[in-house]
Amino acid sequence: SGTNTGDNYVIDLNGASYVTFRNLKVRNTGTSYKYAVQFSGASNDITFNNNYLYNDSGYTTTSTLSTIVYSGGASVNSNLTFTNNTLVGGSYAFYMYGQNTTNLSSNLIIDGNIIKSSYYGMRLYYQDAPKVRNNLIDMSNTAYTGTIYGIYNYYCDNALEYSGNTIKMLRNATNYGIYGANNDGTGSKRGLIANNMIAIGDTNSTSTNYGIYCSSCGFQDYYNNSINVLSNST
Repeated sequence: SGTNTGDNYVIDLNGASYVTFRNLKVRNTGTSYKYAVQFSGASNDITFNNNYLYNDSGYTTTSTLSTIVYSGGASVNSNLTFTNNTLVGGSYAFYMYGQNTTNLSSNLIIDGNIIKSSYYGMRLYYQDAPKVRNNLIDMSNTAYTGTIYGIYNYYCDNALEYSGNTIKMLRNATNYGIYGANNDGTGSKRGLIANNMIAIGDTNSTSTNYGIYCSSCGFQDYYNNSINVLSNST
């Protein structure tokens, strides 16, 4: 239970390498400062598998201080893997930053997780070839009434992959299932957004909703995505 930004984590990884966390229940019960997992220094080859990661802040906050898995961009990480975990509560389930456009974190894998957060399912910045696959992101029960995002990715370059995810945001407000901006692949390292199932909006909603939104992205392939946007707009 943290009381300030110096002790606001349950697990802190700073320069860690080749560590696996498996079959744990990790809960942060702090009132305002509450990371379950923090990457405070460059770490590599870290795996979280089949854990329950919980944040007590509920479904109303937008503060980054109420993030379940947090890497704020002070360092560059590589080969971080999150598989078959359940992440519940908080503003962001994943807040994962590299440093900048020339110092990208690399090989982030988020696969097979259940995610129930309030503001962002995940916010990925400055990543090289992240893989986000087969996750269930269900944000329908958030009490936050503003705009929310399932997968938000910005400056995620090269062979990124967002595939096989189910994203549910069934609510009367503005929702983005997958939001991408400035993601640049190459001719040989194309991005792939495929086989995702996205259901957003509400039959009473007059809000703007986007299943998949992309701005200034290059060399991206979109295949076989199923998108259902519910709305009361004409």
